[in-house]
Amino acid sequence: MSKRVLVIEDEPTLALLLQERLEKEGYSATTCGDGEEGLTQALRGGFDLLVLDIKLPGRNGFEVCRELRRHCINLPVLMLTARGDVKDRVRD
Repeated sequence: MSKRVLVIEDEPTLALLLQERLEKEGYSATTCGDGEEGLTQALRGGFDLLVLDIKLPGRNGFEVCRELRRHCINLPVLMLTARGDVKDRVRD
């Protein structure tokens, strides 16, 4: 059984590329294009990893992550960002 990855990314080209690469490596990948839809999917459960963009329509990646933790969902999260400043990359 393959590991399930949820990719929340609003750039369709990047989301498709990530999905294709993950599937090529043997993962099952689901994509969502905004924070609200992604949060709903993540709250349903069944995923082993979340790849989460920071800048999203609806809810940003930090809000999605906070809400998951508030619901005691300890899904590993890989934050995806083009931001380069340390203050943008490191948060509580």
